[in-house]
Amino acid sequence: MPKRRISILIPAIILAVSLPEAIALGVYYYTNDPTLLPLGITRASLSEAPVSRNTRAITVFIEWGSDATTPNSRDQVSKALHKAMRIYDVEYRVRFKTVPGSSVQSHFLVDNNRIGPYALRNVAAGIPLALVAFRIGDSVDE
Repeated sequence: MPKRRISILIPAIILAVSLPEAIALGVYYYTNDPTLLPLGITRASLSEAPVSRNTRAITVFIEWGSDATTPNSRDQVSKALHKAMRIYDVEYRVRFKTVPGSSVQSHFLVDNNRIGPYALRNVAAGIPLALVAFRIGDSVDE
């Protein structure tokens, strides 16, 4: 009899521990809301999430020409932007859009303010202006 209880008890404990995570993962796949991702919320996953109307954020748009030849890949550009924006402790998103042509340009969107365009080599010059626009919006809301 004790052996039978142990054989039932172990799967029951495993099920009780893993069921909430499994449900959260299922809800994440259904809603695609990264805040529901179990044990995996990162700034990168939050920045790639769909834009919520209730959250203020700086959105960095990179318009990547379909014929563009650059020494950097989209992944490298995305990582560099995440590294540059992460230190300012503000909500931000990075979005890529394929456009016709061979140029790569970026602009920042803060509320209804568009800052830019900037060439890819000069995208960092827009960060201070985007931060000022974001912080001015914060002070108006208070």
